[in-house]
Amino acid sequence: MHTDCSNFPPKLLDKAINLITTKAKGPSITSSLTLDVDSYMRSVFYEIAGPASNKKDLVLLAVGGYGRREIAPFSDIDLMFLSKKEDYETSQNVQKILYSLWDRGINISHSYRIIDQAVSDASKDFTIRTSMLDARFVAGSFSVFDLYSNEVLPKLLFRERKNFIGEILSDIEKRHGAYDDSFYMLEPNIKDGIGGLRDIHSVFWLAKSALRIESLDELNKALGKRASINLTKAYEFLLRLRVCLHVISGSKNDIVDFDSHREAAEMLGIRNTARLLAPEIMMSMLYRRLKGVNETLHDVMGLSARKHFGYRLNFIVKKINNNFSLSKNELIANDMASLRNPENVFEAFKIYSATGKKFSRQLKEGLTSRALFFSKNMRFTRTTHSFFFDILTSKRVYQTLREMHNTYLLDRYIPEFGRLRNLVIYEPYHTHTVDEHTLLAIKNLEGLSFPFSEGAVFFKGFFPLQDQKLLYLAILLHDIGKGGAKHHDRHEEAGYVMLKQILERMPLAVHERKKVEFLVKHHILMARLAFSRDVDEPETVSQLSEAVENIDNLDSLYLMTYADMSAVNPQFFNKWKASLLNELYTKTKRFLTGEKRRSIIASNEGLEKFIALMPLKYLNSYDDASISKDYLLVAKLKEFSTSVSIEERSDGATCITVASKDRQGLLLSIIAALTYQGLNIISAKIFTGKEGIVVDKITVSNWKQLWWSGMEEQVKNNIIRFVHNKGETIQLNINKPAYRAVDYRYKKFIEIDNEASDETTILEFFVPDRIGLLHDISKVLYDCDVNIMSSIINTDGDIARDVFYLQSHMRKLDAEKVLTVLYKIKDVLYE
Repeated sequence: MHTDCSNFPPKLLDKAINLITTKAKGPSITSSLTLDVDSYMRSVFYEIAGPASNKKDLVLLAVGGYGRREIAPFSDIDLMFLSKKEDYETSQNVQKILYSLWDRGINISHSYRIIDQAVSDASKDFTIRTSMLDARFVAGSFSVFDLYSNEVLPKLLFRERKNFIGEILSDIEKRHGAYDDSFYMLEPNIKDGIGGLRDIHSVFWLAKSALRIESLDELNKALGKRASINLTKAYEFLLRLRVCLHVISGSKNDIVDFDSHREAAEMLGIRNTARLLAPEIMMSMLYRRLKGVNETLHDVMGLSARKHFGYRLNFIVKKINNNFSLSKNELIANDMASLRNPENVFEAFKIYSATGKKFSRQLKEGLTSRALFFSKNMRFTRTTHSFFFDILTSKRVYQTLREMHNTYLLDRYIPEFGRLRNLVIYEPYHTHTVDEHTLLAIKNLEGLSFPFSEGAVFFKGFFPLQDQKLLYLAILLHDIGKGGAKHHDRHEEAGYVMLKQILERMPLAVHERKKVEFLVKHHILMARLAFSRDVDEPETVSQLSEAVENIDNLDSLYLMTYADMSAVNPQFFNKWKASLLNELYTKTKRFLTGEKRRSIIASNEGLEKFIALMPLKYLNSYDDASISKDYLLVAKLKEFSTSVSIEERSDGATCITVASKDRQGLLLSIIAALTYQGLNIISAKIFTGKEGIVVDKITVSNWKQLWWSGMEEQVKNNIIRFVHNKGETIQLNINKPAYRAVDYRYKKFIEIDNEASDETTILEFFVPDRIGLLHDISKVLYDCDVNIMSSIINTDGDIARDVFYLQSHMRKLDAEKVLTVLYKIKDVLYE
């Protein structure tokens, strides 16, 4: 009998929507969808193999997520055909079944194995082995399935068990590393990410193979009742959310991306409250579930590792002081009742930071319980504060503060920081919750002290840190304003008010308070100037110098800026941004110390004349070697109207220098040529000398990614061709996308500042990025008879935050020109 299943995927989607609407639980939804898939697969199997196939040697098994009954509307359907032996008839039946499923458009992954080969195949591939652990009967021979259950499955669990457990632990470590060892991501992956479904699977694989635990009741005996509660609640929530993601995206999707937050919260029945939006509530719920899974996973990992890879435990209890001891390489409380005293709780964390030893499970639970009983209005003693400052001056600041946050003690000690827990704010570039961003900033700064740290090249002279306690305290408190500010883009002001109240509770000297207040108040200043202002402009250095006042403040703000920016997301603070920040720091330090620029030594008459022709800003921006190279490029203008050089920089970017005779629209021609080539421009500096000489320096970020053997010559030729042909430049057509996903999350803005600089007008905008945007902006300015003197192009992900220094007829734009530019730029940016 032929079963028409051609409408199968839409039926799954419709059913999923209906079940979500009726508020069915996650496992109920996926089990119901799985039953439909089972029925579908069974009908196809028996239609081809025949109704008597259950007496033959072929069985169809559901494996992987399908085997675990975790089917969502667009999930892959993982099948395994298993037989006692390989023969022509069986192979033909398998082939016909597969072709039938493919012809109907069903998304399947499959394997065909012989019983005798199944274990061998699984032992060679970790993914195959874990997928087969969850195999489930769908159709075919019961006797083959019994053979699988009784002979194959035990071997999968226990043969070479130590290697298998090691593979599970290694897989967990690898996956977690890919997500910065954090589940507090603004767009978490709820399948492979930390605390996600794969971690729940890993808990049970380890429990079965390493600990021989088969049920939640047995897990409770080993880990306590909280373990099963964590897993059950998380599993229900994650499965339900995953189905919502499939429905929203109309495809397979495991990432809770920004675009799905609002609709997913609505589908889950979550509503706004007076304080929080529904998406924020949903994400907070998700983080709690992920945290619970992560804690249980680490408990199971610890038990498994100790049982199969453990060292000989030292059962001697080594007393540390009257309150705490070391047992089995873990910190324990001599008397749990001592934790009723807040001073002893803080002392535990001081010992944690000093010894590098972990808390025993019992002590950690006790610390968490006591912390939750502490009143947010509790007045802590000087001894308590002293313990906290000892932590900030230790060599284990990040790990200790992380553990204090995990046990809720940090929330009670600084309630203003507690408001940041799981806080989701939709702001540019950030990929973590506010509390997680703060802790990562502390981690990154602490990491600079390691000799092989990637960022140590710019910071090696700062360690050991001066005023370490104050610097870490400032980082910990730098974003507290986001927990109370209605407008998060003004959180510095709100945080500054809250900061004074916090510092009044701490026994700090007046000069120490002022230092922390300065750092928190100005924590974004150096990054804003380095990344959105021209560091070669005197006003930029002057503004920073005026704020910091002295070298000590400059050094501290430099380190804090690195910590803050490096914790935005893994790709945000790259070598290019590090070099910009370092350049601003170096020039400001020279300014504060009164160091004068060294005189340039000209090796010949031609170079001396070139130096005399070029503006002071150019001479102050580059060293002698760079100036000499540019002179040789300009010297070629005697033979050629345009000359080009290309040089890869140590910070990963590539500088393209163009020397030419000045003319209207020169920069537009160069930008058009580079846009045509697919190069991503991140900076443009224009230097116009006497006698009409122009040296333009364009920095691009993706040269290495696009490079091929003839590319340098092609780029040079294209620049020369575009510079010589204005018409071709102006007619450059670029397709523009109709929609950008970031539009609703971040407000666009455009601003023209005619007061910050004495010589130029500053244009700044913040909009969704698109191909050809820089070219279109340059074209508008060209049409308005406006020259770009320099620009800083900040493009991260889908967002463009660009700054242009402008002149018209060698001076700032007048009021009429400002309005004209503003309206025309808006037409381009908001179209």
